Amino acid sequence: MIKYFNIYPVILAALLIICSFSASAGDYVVIVNKQNPAEAVSKSDLKKYFFKNLVFWKNGTKVIPVDYLDTHPLASSFSMDVLDMNLEEKKHKMVANVFSGKSTPPRQLATEEEVIETVSTNVGAIGYVSVRTNTDKVKVVQLH
Repeated sequence: MIKYFNIYPVILAALLIICSFSASAGDYVVIVNKQNPAEAVSKSDLKKYFFKNLVFWKNGTKVIPVDYLDTHPLASSFSMDVLDMNLEEKKHKMVANVFSGKSTPPRQLATEEEVIETVSTNVGAIGYVSVRTNTDKVKVVQLH
């Protein structure tokens, strides 16, 4: 008699484990201060904000991009989705910008709570958090 092993639960468990260690565009939302009039931001402008090529909002307020330490799970997916580069390429570009005198890198924080707090207390701030994070203190803007 042949015993059949049901492989589906094993495959499902493996996929859940793999997915829990990665993030994608659907896993984060872009946030701004509640006083910011922006309702949406393009990926192109968001990239410019984070590389400080665009330093003012349309209303004249200085943009304050807030990022994560590279070890944060969302940092890699945001870098690939929005900045169009991996974390190593991002780091090289930021260093080149510093040494050329073009700009300083965005402030890097360790936790989503720190990002929420920084964005909620700085009118020009923009950042991103997990879709599961409580965003009551900030405004979620549409990314297009």
